[in-house]
Amino acid sequence: MMSSVRLLAMTLVLVTVACTAAPPPPTHFGRWGPITPIRDPERAVILAALAALPAEEAHATVLARYAGDRDRRLDLAPIAGESPVGVDAADKLAPIDTGMPEYRHRVFEYDFPTKTTILELSVPAIRGDSATLTAWHWSALEWKCALPGIAETVTLRRAEGGWVVTGRTPQRGSVRIEKDCPARTGAVPQNPAASNRPASRKEGGPLDPARVERLAVGYTAAWCSREPARVASFFGQGGSLQINGGPPAVGRAAIEETVRGFMTAFPDLVVTMDQVVSRGPAWIYRWTLIGTNTGPGGTGRPVRISGYEEWTIGGDGSIERSLGHFDEADYRRQLSAR
Repeated sequence: MMSSVRLLAMTLVLVTVACTAAPPPPTHFGRWGPITPIRDPERAVILAALAALPAEEAHATVLARYAGDRDRRLDLAPIAGESPVGVDAADKLAPIDTGMPEYRHRVFEYDFPTKTTILELSVPAIRGDSATLTAWHWSALEWKCALPGIAETVTLRRAEGGWVVTGRTPQRGSVRIEKDCPARTGAVPQNPAASNRPASRKEGGPLDPARVERLAVGYTAAWCSREPARVASFFGQGGSLQINGGPPAVGRAAIEETVRGFMTAFPDLVVTMDQVVSRGPAWIYRWTLIGTNTGPGGTGRPVRISGYEEWTIGGDGSIERSLGHFDEADYRRQLSAR
């Protein structure tokens, strides 16, 4: 049986990313624009609208944290304990929105395993004893460069003891958010709250350098999230990871477990991506890791180590095989240094 140090050493080359402290750009679901905490009467109206959802629909839905548009946005996190619909209070949707389009639906499934739909709301328009709001229902399991959905108008009236929903009227046609899609001719209907950034240029196949760089950026976000499933999602279903010639971890479940052990052992990891270059049909990803082995049973010693992975990328843009290499003797020396 391999020692725990050996097992930890084998995981090091998984880290092929750079944790950046730079703030992310505005995203559709993230924090941007003028934001205020939700208060009454908007709070009561939104809770009444959510309470009117059928139980099955509410269970399959996650509520976007921010309601509104560019002029005014409400933070719905304070109602997380009252809402029958789970609120994205941890801001998990925004990193998905900035990740690689090919993996957005997949990461959503990992982050929200029982959910299929994202519910986004406008700020309620309240006039006397009546109120209206727009609700966008986004099909999250189809989320790639485009996020399709439908919209409806919800009407409410004030009654004794609160607000009640009097109608849910579907709006004509479908709506969609597009981000990082290949350029195409024709206008795209947009949700008024969308960021409206231009679509990216059309790129080549999975081995196009720009696509590989974006793969690395998404991998970066996955490692910085400290969520092992996000890292594993960048591998194909049968993908494999082999470190310094050791036994390969085959499949996402095995890779996820390896990543979990590493993240536990180095809670403060900081990783920089030094270089990514092509070598024949493969890609070489060079990295440097800095961290402290303060996890359970750790030595408490700081570590700085560099290495590289040799990636084989599949036709769907996921990692089929990763062969990792680093100086294991130097790693052990640093772990045991006094």
